[in-house]
Amino acid sequence: METVETQSLNNDNKTSKPPPIFIQEQINYNNFCQKINELTDTSGFDCKSSTKGLKLQTYSPDSYRSVIKYLKNNNVSFHSYQSKEEKPYRVVIRNMHHSTDTSFIKQELLNKGFVTRNIMPVTHKSTNTPLPIFFVDIEPSPTNSEIFKLTSLCYTKIKVEIPHPKKVIPQCHRCQTYGHTRGYCNHSPRCVRCGEHHESTTCTKDRSSPAKCALCGGNHPANFRGCQSHLDLKKRLLPNPSKNFSNKSSQPRQPPGVTVYLLISYPNVLRVCKDFLLWSSVIKSSFGSPYKIASSVSVECDFKELKTQILRLDDDGKSSSNESKMSTNSLDEI
Repeated sequence: METVETQSLNNDNKTSKPPPIFIQEQINYNNFCQKINELTDTSGFDCKSSTKGLKLQTYSPDSYRSVIKYLKNNNVSFHSYQSKEEKPYRVVIRNMHHSTDTSFIKQELLNKGFVTRNIMPVTHKSTNTPLPIFFVDIEPSPTNSEIFKLTSLCYTKIKVEIPHPKKVIPQCHRCQTYGHTRGYCNHSPRCVRCGEHHESTTCTKDRSSPAKCALCGGNHPANFRGCQSHLDLKKRLLPNPSKNFSNKSSQPRQPPGVTVYLLISYPNVLRVCKDFLLWSSVIKSSFGSPYKIASSVSVECDFKELKTQILRLDDDGKSSSNESKMSTNSLDEI
């Protein structure tokens, strides 16, 4: 009995907390907290205020659902996210013919123990050409990782992979703001074309008239990637790979004749020494390790001294090998 109880406690501890709820509306905080306290269980809740609104965090699924229902019934402007327990397990199936019926794929996966929620064929981003790739969303299960062991499906040799992480910021198709999706948004709707407070599907704007962005007010649709609001957010949230590379022009130049010590990486060793047959033995014998080499070279010569040393050692190696051959021949003659 004790082991069963401890296992159930461990499972409860592993359960992740519900997603936060972001409320963007003027509220009376004391009255609000009193009402939320009535809706939540003993696990309680926490709030955090900012200039953009109030962040509400519940700690049980029942409390989360009760609060969401209350906010929707009272038309409170808020958004949230999908809980981790409800998120499907997405995989990519490659080498499957694009005309394969999704119902056939669904049944085949079901026979192998995987319950699918959605199956989507993939098309080329630019030409819209169908590709031999399918996105498959599987219902959450502890055994979902077993799908990567599949090598055959629907009479096809396949390869199952993890999808590449998205490098775009999600945009809500209801309120047009970034950072959440339509399914968990209860903000006032904004049109993607004219920016007015109505659903995009009910817009009556003439196509000949210019669009108006709901985010920045510019003459473009709200989903335009060149929108200044999107560019500013992308600059702030997404990492810039160019920052990982140092700018050589910004580095201070050493005066002529000054000897510096450079730490050369393994790819640079290959680049410098690829023309020499004995590069591996030379590097190992001269510098101790082929991965990190400390060499005293002048800035002006740009690795010339290092190349000269390698050539000299290369020549010495060849001459020593020739001498050994000559000595061997002489011994044979004797």
